[in-house]
Amino acid sequence: MIFVTVGTDEHPFVRLLEEIENLIKTGIIREDVVVQRGHTEFFSELFNEVYSFLPFDKFLNFMERANLVITHGGPGSIMIALNFGKIPIVVPRRKEFGEHVDNHQVKFAEFLGEKGKIIPVYDVRNLKEIISRYNRGIDDYRVKSENLGENAEKFALKLDKICREVTDEG
Repeated sequence: MIFVTVGTDEHPFVRLLEEIENLIKTGIIREDVVVQRGHTEFFSELFNEVYSFLPFDKFLNFMERANLVITHGGPGSIMIALNFGKIPIVVPRRKEFGEHVDNHQVKFAEFLGEKGKIIPVYDVRNLKEIISRYNRGIDDYRVKSENLGENAEKFALKLDKICREVTDEG
């Protein structure tokens, strides 16, 4: 399951949700998608579950269960994902798109991206390649699941390499 959260800011974040919908339509995203959309008035029948806001315990549950977390650049959402051992894909809200009052989320994503803590995505069109790489890593792991312990380590190393490549490109 992929958990997508845009946080609770009053500004809409349609840009991210439109791209998630597009990636489902084109088959790039093949897993169930749960979306916390906040104040963003965007609806898609392709999302498996959609919530405006979530009680904190349910939010934590989705974070913990997710195979992949895609989040806005809010520190709270990012830190919760990191606390669960996730390396989140972070699409910061941008002032020029009317998604926030300034670009502090971009600066925060740059800071964490440089440290290798997150996978920052500044242009949503780059999500396709990042999620495709993620899917290829998952597919390789599933194909070779006979030796689970050995493959878990190989998968972790491969995913780490992908994350490093993506953050170097950002």
